[in-house]
Amino acid sequence: MAFTIENGVLIKYIAEEGVTDVVIPDGIEVIDSIAFRESEITSVFIPDSVKEIKNCAFEDCRQLVSVRLSEQLEKLGIFSFKNCFKLSKIVIPESVKIININAFEGCESLTDITLPSDIEYCPACAFEDTPWYEKYMQENDFLIIGHLLVSWAPKSETVIIPEGITEIDEEHEFPDTIRKIVFPVGVKVIPARLFMECEKLEEVVLPDGLIEIGPDAFNRCYNLHSINFPEGLKTIEEYAFRNCRSLKEIILPDSVTDVGNYAFSDCVSVKKLKLPNNNIGWYDSSFNMLPIEHLHIPEKLTDGEPISMAFSSNQLTEITVDENNPSLTSYEGVLYSKDMTVLYKAPDKIERITIPDTVTKIMKFAFACCKKLREVVIPESVKEIGPRAFVLCKGLESIDLPQGLTSIGTAAFAECTSLKRIVIPSNLDEIGVNAFTCCENLCEVSMPELIPNLQYEFTKHELTDYYSEKTESTEQLAKDVFSGTPWLKGQGYTDDEEEE
Repeated sequence: MAFTIENGVLIKYIAEEGVTDVVIPDGIEVIDSIAFRESEITSVFIPDSVKEIKNCAFEDCRQLVSVRLSEQLEKLGIFSFKNCFKLSKIVIPESVKIININAFEGCESLTDITLPSDIEYCPACAFEDTPWYEKYMQENDFLIIGHLLVSWAPKSETVIIPEGITEIDEEHEFPDTIRKIVFPVGVKVIPARLFMECEKLEEVVLPDGLIEIGPDAFNRCYNLHSINFPEGLKTIEEYAFRNCRSLKEIILPDSVTDVGNYAFSDCVSVKKLKLPNNNIGWYDSSFNMLPIEHLHIPEKLTDGEPISMAFSSNQLTEITVDENNPSLTSYEGVLYSKDMTVLYKAPDKIERITIPDTVTKIMKFAFACCKKLREVVIPESVKEIGPRAFVLCKGLESIDLPQGLTSIGTAAFAECTSLKRIVIPSNLDEIGVNAFTCCENLCEVSMPELIPNLQYEFTKHELTDYYSEKTESTEQLAKDVFSGTPWLKGQGYTDDEEEE
């Protein structure tokens, strides 16, 4: 028998006629990808010097009956023994830390597997389509290797994961038949998509010491009505609980520092929300479409800017702030900076407001989706209206912009479908694209001859970054700012979108 070997790596097995029993030379540390692929060998002895068998190394060795693995082996690669049809027994030594995906897939005679007592990584698909795996899961609820929960096939609607488990394979998903799941202390991470679309799941008991809930972990668990969030939890990733339509309350511990995009969006039955008492990191629409009526801002949540984005399209009637909060305050149910110079967020059901004359800036999304808003009085002190500040205020018929206003952000009044007239202040320095787009009843606009700067928008994670570019064309400015309005057509300008 002959081999191609370079620097301790067995690169290629060179078959010899009549030789089917292979002994790999001592000193080899790695068996390279496809080294024995599709060979006719029947047995192989792998010396203890070998530490890694790479991807597809013995794939489609369909006559292979016997394998002796190295006692120092640490890693089995993807498809490493795939489709070794005659292999019936394998002893995986204690030294192995990683068994990669589909390592023994399709070994249709494999009925006897000895596993190590612990492992770092081993997805269930490593043994896919083997009789050993199918029989084992018929007889057991769980396949566990040391601390790792590899696979599960619970026979009951209530599942209690055994003590000692600290990690759950992220490649496997729970069946959609369970109604209750209890995690043991020691589990640190709930992997992404673990319970996604488990529509019968009603109750989850999370363990003390949990740090992270992964993306989509419970997305579309429509019947989930009860879950605890233990102290120590830090991160709830994007879409983790989206569309959990039976969830009644969200009580987040003070340890939570990050809530991902749409993490609790469309949880349409939530009546109670407790935010962590810290400057939580959150994203656009983290709590979108929650039917809560009252939002309380705790003492140490001092950054008001994300709040306006995270709570769009709710049913808020009031926002209150802890009296000891050093940066934020509430006045008539509206969220402001402590010095009352920045308006951060108005409750969704607000109908009219006279903004205090201390305010100089209306933040982005401040009145977004306030569909009942009819009347707004903006004082002369206001210099800036942020992006999407009044987007989708569909009941707003008119608004007087102060002459001292210098900036209107991107899509600031987009889709204010009842808005009929607007006077653009002559001191305005900057106006964003689509500032009044799709205001389908906007027929009267008074606009200065030329506004020096026009912002163009770049999308990034549904938020926006901007740069400014001078425009020499009043016509182009009108098209960019007032697209989709009857006023634009009345000026004789053709909407760019119609031209396309």
